[in-house]
Amino acid sequence: MKKTVIIALIIVSVLALSLGLAGCQYYGEKDPTAAEVEAVNGGTVKGQTLEIVVDAGTESIDLSNKIATVSDAPWQLFRDNACSNEITDKKIPGEGYSLINGDNSYYVSVKSLDGSANATYLLLVHKQYSVTARVLNDAGEQVSSEVVLSHTAYEPKFESDIPMGYAFDGWSASDPNWNTDGIIRQDTDFTAVILPKSYSVRYSLKEGESLPEGAHTSLRVTFDDEFTLAVPVNADASLYFAGWRSAYDEELMITDASGKSLAPWSRDAYLVVVAVWTTEAPVAPDEPGTDEPVVDDPDTTPTPDTGESDAA
Repeated sequence: MKKTVIIALIIVSVLALSLGLAGCQYYGEKDPTAAEVEAVNGGTVKGQTLEIVVDAGTESIDLSNKIATVSDAPWQLFRDNACSNEITDKKIPGEGYSLINGDNSYYVSVKSLDGSANATYLLLVHKQYSVTARVLNDAGEQVSSEVVLSHTAYEPKFESDIPMGYAFDGWSASDPNWNTDGIIRQDTDFTAVILPKSYSVRYSLKEGESLPEGAHTSLRVTFDDEFTLAVPVNADASLYFAGWRSAYDEELMITDASGKSLAPWSRDAYLVVVAVWTTEAPVAPDEPGTDEPVVDDPDTTPTPDTGESDAA
């Protein structure tokens, strides 16, 4: 009797377990709701865009083992974004089609294991071809050019002379995508960016001299630009500031009494300046437009000579 009861309980347990499994699907450690491309073998995943680069001579490619999804969710390959024209064998371009040079567009649709979610990705298969890279100087004049394969990393070579006071600051590419990842995708012009350098001007103060409150002990100036330095204060009230001069050349004045540069910056080096003082108060320059215009006096306007005598 006891043995019969035990057997009956085992049968009931097995039936209950069977009924429970029939009511749901077992996914193990997989996420049944995931509808996401995880990786592309030989390619990249950038958001909702998948990219694969193939050699120039490639005529077909089997994608069935190149696309991996999260939790091995099933995916389909289509020719259109409406996902109506399916490529069932996942081999491109397919019969009656050919891979063109450059980007070939397809669409990958991923469905979650439980069927609750769908995601569509744009797949770009880039077939390499020859493109021209032109190198231009900062004036827009061609320096060199070469033919390279598209969709490869490309770095132009800078071979131009740079004038004094200027420095090379990279490239401006006609294809903005190159500025992001350094990949050349099409015929591209690379224009050299040349910028003026900046230099340090340091104040050398003597005893009794000081800078205005908030002024720094040095200043950055830009080559070929005008600039203004701080006007110092002297503890000796009988002295007036006449300008800054070079600490290395007593005859080389750098600014006037207002601190304004006498010429744009033209040195390819930093500079130390010292203050020049005078006992004579500076004369303020005349402001433009303050002179009164000269107006002809109508009473003094000469009378034209008619050739007739004044005598009666």
